[in-house]
Amino acid sequence: MRAAEPSDLERARALFDEAGELERQGNWNAAQDRLREALRVRETPHLRYALGWALENGDRLLEARTEYEVALRLAQRGGAEEVTRLASTRISEVDRKIPLVQIKVRGALAKDTHVLVDGREVVVHGEIGTVPVDPGQRVVRVERAGKSPSEETVPITQGVFRVVEVQGDENAVLGGDTSATAPRSHAPVLPWVLIGAGGAAVIGGVALFVSSSNDVSARDSAMQKWCDATACVGTTATRAETSDAATLRREAYDAASRGNTKQVVGAILGGVGVAGIAVGTYLLVKHDGERADSPRAARASLRFDAAPLPGGALAGAALTF
Repeated sequence: MRAAEPSDLERARALFDEAGELERQGNWNAAQDRLREALRVRETPHLRYALGWALENGDRLLEARTEYEVALRLAQRGGAEEVTRLASTRISEVDRKIPLVQIKVRGALAKDTHVLVDGREVVVHGEIGTVPVDPGQRVVRVERAGKSPSEETVPITQGVFRVVEVQGDENAVLGGDTSATAPRSHAPVLPWVLIGAGGAAVIGGVALFVSSSNDVSARDSAMQKWCDATACVGTTATRAETSDAATLRREAYDAASRGNTKQVVGAILGGVGVAGIAVGTYLLVKHDGERADSPRAARASLRFDAAPLPGGALAGAALTF
C-alpha cells in the first residue's frame, strides 16, 4: 500500500470533518459513507473508532463492534492509549446492547428444513438456535422441502433476548433419527445443564459486582493520594504533578476501568444466567407435561421473553396452565 501523500491526508481530514458535521445533524448513514471513504485513503485507529461510533448510533451494532475491535487492535499496535480506552469501553457497551434472537423448535426439524434470520441460517442444536442481530424489523424465514417458505417479521429493540417459536416437521425426530419407533429420552440432561450453568452465571455476575467494590476503593484511595500530592481543588491540581503523582492518577484510572468492566460483564452474566434458568425450567415443565396423562398437564406451557432493565440485566418468564 502506497504511503499517503499530503493531499491524501488533507482529503481524509476533510472527509472526517464532513462526517462530524453530518453526525451533528443526525445523518449517521451519510457520516458512515464519508468515514469509509476516508479509510480508503488512510487507515487509522481514530477513523476506525469514528466509523464504529457512527454505526452504533445508526443501530448497526454488529458492524460497529467489528470496527471497534479493529480500532482497538490498531490502537494497541500504535500506542494510541486514548483510542484503546474508548474502543474497549464501547465494545463492552455494544455487547450489552446487541439483541439476541433464539429460535425454539416445537418438535424437531427435518434435515432439509432451514431457519434463517435476515437471510442468515440459524444453526439449531436440538430444539434451540441463537443468533445476534441488529435492532429493527428482523425477518424469520422457514424453508421446508416441497412447501412454500413461511416468514414472520419480528420487531427487535436494543438489548432484548427474543424467543421465536417455530413449528417442527411431521415425522421428524429430534437428533436426526427418522425411525418411527425411536425411543424418547426419559432422563433429560439439557434442562439441568441449562439451570446449572444459568445459576453459575448468576453467581458469577454477583461476584463480579461485589469484586468491583474493591476497585472502587482502590480508585478512591489512589485519587486521595494524588490529590494530597498535587494540592488539588476538586479534580484540578494546583501543584505541578510529579512522576509519583502521575502514577497514582493512572492507578486510579485503571481501578475505575476495571470496576466498570466488571459491572458490565456482571450484568451480562446475570442476564444470560436468568435466561438459562428460565429455558431449563421450561424444558423440564414441558418434559413432565408430555409424560403426564391429565389434560391440565398437557396444556402446561411457558412463555419467555426479555427486555433491558437498568444496569443491563434482562429477563422475564411466565408459566401458564
